[in-house]
Amino acid sequence: NTRKENLENLFRKISFYSPKDIINSKHFIYNEIKNYLINYNVIDQEIDATYRNIQYNNKILEPIRKEYLEKTKRLLKKILGPQIEIVEYGSSSTGLSTELSDIDIQIYDEKIKDERKFGKYLKKVLKNENLNIEAHLKNKNAPPVITISYDISEDNLTGINFSDKYSDGIEDLKKIKIDITFTSDTERVKNTKETVRIIKETLKRYK
Repeated sequence: NTRKENLENLFRKISFYSPKDIINSKHFIYNEIKNYLINYNVIDQEIDATYRNIQYNNKILEPIRKEYLEKTKRLLKKILGPQIEIVEYGSSSTGLSTELSDIDIQIYDEKIKDERKFGKYLKKVLKNENLNIEAHLKNKNAPPVITISYDISEDNLTGINFSDKYSDGIEDLKKIKIDITFTSDTERVKNTKETVRIIKETLKRYK
């Protein structure tokens, strides 16, 4: 948007001049174009720096995130039984996550008859495990979600760039959130897996 606005402002300024004025104002036009290109380059550099910082932090956080994901999977199987299938999806499963991204997992169990009742049950048993739980079960227009929030501030976060640019996000870097959805719909699980597969295959073409 900033690039577009800069370009629009540039041409708006130029449009005030007649062709004769423009010919006689080469220096002015040159400076306007130069200023635009400088702004364009600064924006590019900021985007590039942010992307590099995300990649840098991701490398440090990835093993920690995997550890908490596996811990959650083991806990869910212990509580719900070995028959459940747990499917990771979303940006964390495709390699598109940032250091602030949640981890998304879907529980499949043919025993689930009512997702909201199951959500209430899962919320209760997870709270008994002394976990920090958020439950999103009331919105009938959205699938129910249970979020486990892990505080990783005591883990080894040496090397992470807690840049001031993150503002409120700095505290979020010290948390790992795992969003849990659940279903007995085999078609829904199949679609989830297929979506992840397609995104991964698409990304391979651009590597």
